[in-house]
Amino acid sequence: MKIIITSILAVLLIIFFTIRKTDQESKLRVFNILETEIIGDSSNVLENDSSGFNIAYYEDFEVYEYPIMKLVSDTSSTMINGNLTFMSKVSKDTLFNYYVAKTGGNKVFMYESVDSEAHTAIDRDSLLRKFNVDSLNLRSLNLELGSPYQTIRNKKTNSIEIEHYVDRKPLDESYADTISRYYDAKFKDIDFSYSPFLDKKNKSKLMLTRFIFLPRKVKQKNGKEEIIPYREDSSLIRETKTKRHDIYLALIKRFQKDSKVK
Repeated sequence: MKIIITSILAVLLIIFFTIRKTDQESKLRVFNILETEIIGDSSNVLENDSSGFNIAYYEDFEVYEYPIMKLVSDTSSTMINGNLTFMSKVSKDTLFNYYVAKTGGNKVFMYESVDSEAHTAIDRDSLLRKFNVDSLNLRSLNLELGSPYQTIRNKKTNSIEIEHYVDRKPLDESYADTISRYYDAKFKDIDFSYSPFLDKKNKSKLMLTRFIFLPRKVKQKNGKEEIIPYREDSSLIRETKTKRHDIYLALIKRFQKDSKVK
């Protein structure tokens, strides 16, 4: 009888912790913040560079996950024709630094890895500058552009989904021919913002901005003309799936312990 009761209790505990873990994972949302530059059109892409980071939100906490590329060198030796020859192979590895904070709070703890015993305390402004998402770096996303050339609205809610702005006579090659802004109202409650002003104005969330530069001829100082190819710069927020729930939740728990914040 005791064995049966013990077995039942064990099963109930497993069910309890499984439900608890599933509930935690369902509350955790992860967003990818991505900056991309494409040079050349779709038929002839000359360059495609992107960089970004993730933000995980859980209850009143957030984890910024910043990737760091590391070159790993693996050297081996072998005998070739009686001579000892060394061969080196270089590969790329991705490490992560983590920055944890209470949403809206100014105190941020940086952990060099999920297993770090120590942390470094910084303020939120320093974090935003490090990730190039402070107000100075985001000013190009907050430009006053006047009236849009075209506005696309949601047919059911009438909320703005896309705004297209066209400059028919750009001042020089640094000015975009077209700027398009994409909004999604269902994400308006997430804390990260490219433009608090536009989010508030449109009661939505600015999720994507595209700057399109059409090919153009530019006269150089020596009098020769140079053709500058098509270019597109974009800033994107997108929700993404993750299998790293345990890492994010462990870091939040660690932050709560280190900062004595609940």
